[in-house]
Amino acid sequence: MTDSPRPASRRRPVRREGAEHYLFLTLISFAGTVIATRTFLDLTGYPRIGGGELHIAHALFGGLFLFVASLLPLVLAGRSVYRASAVLGGIGIGLFIDEVGKLITSQNNYFYPAAAPIIYATFVLAAFVWVRARRRADADPRSQLLTALQLLEESVEGDLQEEERVVLRTRLESAARHATDREQRRLATELLEFVESRDLEVAAARPERFRRLRQWWTERRHRWLGGRGMRFILVAALFVSGAQAILALGSALTELTGIDPSGSTRLFSLAMLHLVLEGVSGLLLIGGASLMVLRGRRAVGVRLSIDGLLVAL
Repeated sequence: MTDSPRPASRRRPVRREGAEHYLFLTLISFAGTVIATRTFLDLTGYPRIGGGELHIAHALFGGLFLFVASLLPLVLAGRSVYRASAVLGGIGIGLFIDEVGKLITSQNNYFYPAAAPIIYATFVLAAFVWVRARRRADADPRSQLLTALQLLEESVEGDLQEEERVVLRTRLESAARHATDREQRRLATELLEFVESRDLEVAAARPERFRRLRQWWTERRHRWLGGRGMRFILVAALFVSGAQAILALGSALTELTGIDPSGSTRLFSLAMLHLVLEGVSGLLLIGGASLMVLRGRRAVGVRLSIDGLLVAL
């Protein structure tokens, strides 16, 4: 008697091993690109690439970086590929989102007041994804086994470190102990035997070029980017985004006073919708940030903040 085929519903996505590291590279590349681009344009007097009717916006270069970043993990495998894809993706979205003011206005207004809140909201939304990715991985056998298979890539490359071997052993033991599927249990058991084998080559510890700097960063990383440190950064960013939305609302109100409702019904309706969305996003962001400070209200604050970011986008 053969086993029945596994239902397709079991093929649910599993978080990639090291996802928080790749997302962090994307965030740093994103923020650095926006800051570097705006600084460069301000110092050089906003030069143009092209002449006459031709103007090559840097958003096009952002699209090119995003295209390459999406192709790399589809064609190639390996941690270096994922790192490169994360960095290129961050650069791409940074170059693209920097010109959002031109993309949402009929006058191609780079300095449109609502552009800054959209940039902030996009970054904070990405930061929320990163915070979620830093949570403890799923403990179900299937997730443990799939992430263990990703870690085995280091053994194939001859670069398996002792700490990675410990992580592999822990995940495979959990999968072998709790798996209800016979094939999963057998695979986890056999891989565990391989990992615990004395013949398994473990690479020597990498020489620390910047040992002091790495140690300094490791000691402060959790305090700054985890727990209270990260919450403080997110709350501050949400307050800034909310305030930007409220300021943009005031600017939109000024523009609205110059519109004749009887002569431009469609334009007036769009302007009113803009006002409503700006007000709602600003209130949700500020309200969510305020609740995130209070104990017992953080979950509600996170939901409100995410809703506010989505409305802002």
